[in-house]
Amino acid sequence: MLRTTIDAVCVGTVDAFGPNGEPSAIRKKRMTGPFRVGAEGPAGDAHGDTVHHGGSEKAVHHYPFEHYHLWQTELPTAASHFEQPPFFGENISTSGLTETSVCVGDIFRAGTVLLQVSEVRQPCWKLAHRSGVPDLARRVQETGRTGWFYRVIETGTIEVGVTMELEGKIRSIRKPSVRHRLKKLTFPVSQCWFDFNRRYFHIVSSPQRSGFPHAPPALRVETSLA
Repeated sequence: MLRTTIDAVCVGTVDAFGPNGEPSAIRKKRMTGPFRVGAEGPAGDAHGDTVHHGGSEKAVHHYPFEHYHLWQTELPTAASHFEQPPFFGENISTSGLTETSVCVGDIFRAGTVLLQVSEVRQPCWKLAHRSGVPDLARRVQETGRTGWFYRVIETGTIEVGVTMELEGKIRSIRKPSVRHRLKKLTFPVSQCWFDFNRRYFHIVSSPQRSGFPHAPPALRVETSLA
């Protein structure tokens, strides 16, 4: 059973960020005490670009803290950016859950909130601008260290120190040829993306192709959810 403890809860407000003053809320701050999570994310968490960020299918962003040490090692000239969250604009930081263990469709209880993994994070130019590493977005995609998003099934509160535990998965697959494989978690977050609007489960052939939905999927599976 997947289980971890929340180490940081983070939210951000919109300010001028880009080279031309483009608005962003990526510079989030760590919060203390119980924090309310609604259908579209933590209370007070804003988005400068509401076309590509936010909404019910990207309500909560989770980024594994263990990736930070890897970024420090691989990018020593930018190591100071990767000392602690939330550099990647994450709402939740933990250790013990990564893209290789978490699957799209997994359902987690965190405090009184029930969350379901909806899709991988698709990094944009803001990571490069913030770090000074021009190709950081590409590096994030190629390594599969993207983090992921949740949709909120049950609203409630979370806070630092609460347990985050797997409670459920995708219940049934209408194509028997892949039912067993999906139940065996062969397709982690680094290799798949679920479109809740079209109700399709997209599986790509390798983490290097995790820039979807723009990349064509290697397999499309219609699903129903628990």
